[in-house]
Amino acid sequence: MNAVHNSEIMRYLKGFLIYLFLFYAGNLSAQISSFIGISLTPGFSSTRSVNASYAASYSGGVDYILWENPGWYLKTGLEFQSRNSGVREIPKYFEVDPEDIFTPVDMKYGELNVLIPLQGFFPLLKKKDNAMLLAAGMEIMITLEERFVHDVYGKASVNGEDINKAFKTGIMLGAGYQRELSDILFLNIYPSVNLDIKADRPFTSFELTIELLYGVY
Repeated sequence: MNAVHNSEIMRYLKGFLIYLFLFYAGNLSAQISSFIGISLTPGFSSTRSVNASYAASYSGGVDYILWENPGWYLKTGLEFQSRNSGVREIPKYFEVDPEDIFTPVDMKYGELNVLIPLQGFFPLLKKKDNAMLLAAGMEIMITLEERFVHDVYGKASVNGEDINKAFKTGIMLGAGYQRELSDILFLNIYPSVNLDIKADRPFTSFELTIELLYGVY
């Protein structure tokens, strides 16, 4: 009888330990709230000025995502951004004849920026592993270099202390798609409108972000 009783105790104890293990493993998976994101963002951008035109732009980098609530998460990180625009300005950064210095000409203007996003994302209408994704927030940009390209005058660049206003801020509004590839891996694809709100040459950009999120903690 004692042998049978001990066998039942061991069986229940074994079952209880298995339950604790599964419970702990499930909670550990559910508690993943820190993700690393890798993103690539092509697009078109233009300065908001007279006679400006759109040109190709792109950005990419590594992001950190804090996702503690199933309904929303926060994103920041560090990205490098190259954005461009066709502009019509006086060629003050080129070596030109004195009589031509005040005559506006068509040229291409570009910026190389370090970008820090401060944004919120909202997965909505989730069905199985798919969800609609809404996004909004701010972008902080620090310009490393300004570039000017003219068909005749060539190229000129401005960097360091010669940049008039290196610190810029903007807003981002987007909506797109999120796919849950696994419990710790997500794919985001979303178009967005990006508007500078504080800049020497404010840009308007239309972008498409492709991003992978991987849970790390």
